[in-house]
Amino acid sequence: MPLAPMLKPACLALWLVAATALAQIPGIGAPIANTLRGTDRQKFMQGASSLSEALLRAATGAGINQYEAEQKVAE
Repeated sequence: MPLAPMLKPACLALWLVAATALAQIPGIGAPIANTLRGTDRQKFMQGASSLSEALLRAATGAGINQYEAEQKVAE
């Protein structure tokens, strides 16, 4: 169980900042940071990432290949 849900609001904010900073370490940061984040926060971040990617593709006219489309449907 992630520790984030057990923290008080002030500590939780600091915890999320630390997890975000940790995620920036290439190679090992993201998996470690995800263990520190709660499930709801992970879902929110994935949704935000998918939305911004879709908006950027629409704005630039970038296409998507069949493999990428199948991966997005699976998410």
